[in-house]
Amino acid sequence: MNRCAVALILAVAACARKSDSASDTSVARADTTAPSAAPVPAAPADTAHPAMATGKTPQAAATTSAKDAPSGATKSTSATGASDTLRGVVAVTGTDRDKHVIIKPAGGGRSVTLSGPEAATVARAAGADVWVKGTRDASGGMAVSSFVVRTVDGAAATDGTLALDGGQLVLVTPDGARHAIAHAPPALRDHVGARAWISGDLSKGPAAWGIITDKR
Repeated sequence: MNRCAVALILAVAACARKSDSASDTSVARADTTAPSAAPVPAAPADTAHPAMATGKTPQAAATTSAKDAPSGATKSTSATGASDTLRGVVAVTGTDRDKHVIIKPAGGGRSVTLSGPEAATVARAAGADVWVKGTRDASGGMAVSSFVVRTVDGAAATDGTLALDGGQLVLVTPDGARHAIAHAPPALRDHVGARAWISGDLSKGPAAWGIITDKR
């Protein structure tokens, strides 16, 4: 082989090596290039803040929630014509021609004037602690519809109708219960059929008693 052929072969080999080297370098550069940041996916609609999902700020959402929540039990009112109840001590004031039946609330406060036909019946329990039901009037008083005697002089009292079970005097309460009255005085027996209050332990005998409405 002559020198020209050898020189040509060496030149070709050198070019091939140079090309391979350039290719390897290109690959190395590609491998060391930092990958581009992946796009951040948008949060799904289900995970959005409830207030934002409805187009409201958290504060506005809280306000709406409080407004839409069902209200609690309504408080009793003393507005004119409203049904109301009251407990206190009964008193009668004024003159024979201008009497007023009032009730002094047990918890204190302004006395309430009672009115209506039933007020005169309540007056018969003057001095007793009673529970009254009725409706308020324009002046702040109460038109009485019913009442029950609760205590007299600090002792628990039973309010009911006097009746006889054989020879036993009993007091029948509005719920139909019949309470035997031990050692009933003759004067009390004279009022069988009347509505009365009796204080004390009835099984031991009356501590005190009074007639609310006499027998019919």
